[in-house]
Amino acid sequence: MEVLRLYANQYRDLFPSPLSLFNSTDFSELNSEKCVSLHYLAFKSGKVRLGIILGEKEKSFCVPFSASYGGFSFNSAVSIQHYYEACECLRHYIHQFLKPLYVTLAPPIYDESDNAKTLKALINAGAQIVNVDYNHYFDLSYFGDYNKIIDSTTRNKLNKALTSGLQFDVLEGKNYADIVRVYSVIMKNHQERNHPLRMSLTNVVDTLQIIPSDLFVVTDNDGTDIAAALIYHTSKTTYQVVYWGNITAYKNLYAMNFLAYKLFEYYSKTEVKKLDIGISTEEGEPNFGLCEFKENIGCKAVPRFTLVI
Repeated sequence: MEVLRLYANQYRDLFPSPLSLFNSTDFSELNSEKCVSLHYLAFKSGKVRLGIILGEKEKSFCVPFSASYGGFSFNSAVSIQHYYEACECLRHYIHQFLKPLYVTLAPPIYDESDNAKTLKALINAGAQIVNVDYNHYFDLSYFGDYNKIIDSTTRNKLNKALTSGLQFDVLEGKNYADIVRVYSVIMKNHQERNHPLRMSLTNVVDTLQIIPSDLFVVTDNDGTDIAAALIYHTSKTTYQVVYWGNITAYKNLYAMNFLAYKLFEYYSKTEVKKLDIGISTEEGEPNFGLCEFKENIGCKAVPRFTLVI
């Protein structure tokens, strides 16, 4: 097997429908200023089997370099042998730059087989696991029995929210005013919790112009925005909650229980199969309150691995 370094347009032509939008050239080019250089690599054995996008920084390579996760792209089923060969080629490729490579894999909800093949092949090529996060998701096929899969306390909170006059609105993903509404709630939420907001309003506006996404807002009886969500169409069947949150002053209305329920209801009527709710850990350490909330609203946990070569 040989590794080929390509231009962005060549890579796009080879992998027009990657596993996730985070593996796409459009997303990579949008965030390219965050790297010294982008390396679009294809692994060829008879024909091109796999591809990967590396973000080169001053002291390391990163996959992803500006997203939740990354990994290989492919167009059809790839044998385990070819994963092994590709990871060995990848190890030799980065060795010439004398920089380590950090890889955060997509959680297995996107493609269990790819996740398993990549994880073992990377380890075989000398990678070490340096972090394991809990990544929660909601299986939308369970929504029909939602009241049965949540406990009585959560059910009572939801019932109060459903009878308190809250309004759930679907906004326009590329409309500037709608983006500002959602971002304002999310920014307030992060400020109240002393959590950094990694994307500026400009970053979000620019990203949503090229990335398919959905915006939602919850308002109270007075029409005040009290909760909101930004969701990426990360793959055909799994969407990711990039940001969601509520304003603390209105927590007695249980707006997050309401928002989660309405999101699950909304997407259960579409072709989407799972909602990726994101990690519930900080540098690998679980946020127990966040884990409990997500599991109380019906989510399940899977691992998300970060490795280094």
